Amino acid sequence: GVQGRSVNFLNLMKGKFLDMGGKLMLETRAQSFIEKDGKVVGVKAVDAAGNTVELTSKAVILASGGYGGDANRLAKEMESSQLTNRIAWSNNGEGLNMAWKAGAQKSGEHSALIHAAEFDGLSTSSAGSHGMVDSNLLVRVLKTPLLWVDPAGRRFANEELIYDTVYWANAGYSVGGKYFVVVDGKTLDAYTADKLPFEVSGAGPANPTGKGDFRALMEEAVRQGVAFKADTLEELAQKAGFETKGFLSDVKAYNQAVSSGKDPFGKPAEFLKFKVEKGPFYAARAKVVSLSTLGGVRVNDRFEALNSELKPIHGLYAVGNNANGFYSAPSYPPYQGLALGFAWNSGRIAGKEAAEYVKTAK
Repeated sequence: GVQGRSVNFLNLMKGKFLDMGGKLMLETRAQSFIEKDGKVVGVKAVDAAGNTVELTSKAVILASGGYGGDANRLAKEMESSQLTNRIAWSNNGEGLNMAWKAGAQKSGEHSALIHAAEFDGLSTSSAGSHGMVDSNLLVRVLKTPLLWVDPAGRRFANEELIYDTVYWANAGYSVGGKYFVVVDGKTLDAYTADKLPFEVSGAGPANPTGKGDFRALMEEAVRQGVAFKADTLEELAQKAGFETKGFLSDVKAYNQAVSSGKDPFGKPAEFLKFKVEKGPFYAARAKVVSLSTLGGVRVNDRFEALNSELKPIHGLYAVGNNANGFYSAPSYPPYQGLALGFAWNSGRIAGKEAAEYVKTAK
């Protein structure tokens, strides 16, 4: 599988690194750069035992990632406070803080590496996992092109975007990172019967299989506070906090689009299959997911960190998610693997440039 190939690739890189005399210090946390005469000449760190470690070098490459592991910082810095960090990254922005303290110019630290969405707070069978990365079959409702509305109850996108991880995330991010999937009981019965007229999206990291009672699954989501239930659309709007008039108007327009096969949002007829017309009605909360953050340190074409006057901080390089300029907030480019490719290539360029620099550095 992909994971196996990735692990093999990383093991090859690790082996080559160690063969060349490299040393990995996996339980040593960097705290600050060592500076001398305006240049970065090393790193101060603390090991697992709490001992201070000073590592000196003529050049340092910062590749610590962003601050995706700090939920409070993520909520404060992003345009949306609704983002969920999916992966338990250990990086909480320490590297960015170090670079800024050393005089690097802040640049673009408000870009999120957004990636799909999940039901907001849905408990699953595995402790600590999120609604999209476990076996809860309700994920199928999330990952099919049903009716989406924003927190005010207004439709905002062609839900066909569900079939692409990044288009999907960008749509949700455009309304603040939070939206609702609206269905009626009759629609859930079709999921229970396993008779869907379209495929469940392969976007995002989870695709649970099997059969289940989707009314019961949604009722459990209601019990958990993830979804709202009502016998009428007016009552649903009240419970979910929608603006009633606009919500009713958009549901009516959506049902007309299903009947006619013509949608003002451009959703193809093949995905216009389920009306929202017979109670009980449900609105399930979804939240855009962030893998990490992008940017934070302005760099030049050699990936040297730049100061406020756009001059290099000699000896300091920033790559991958730490380097600004490859992305721009708030949208995320819809091409899989861009962040990884940029990480590899920026690291390669910085390594080459740093190797040249240390030959002449005093």
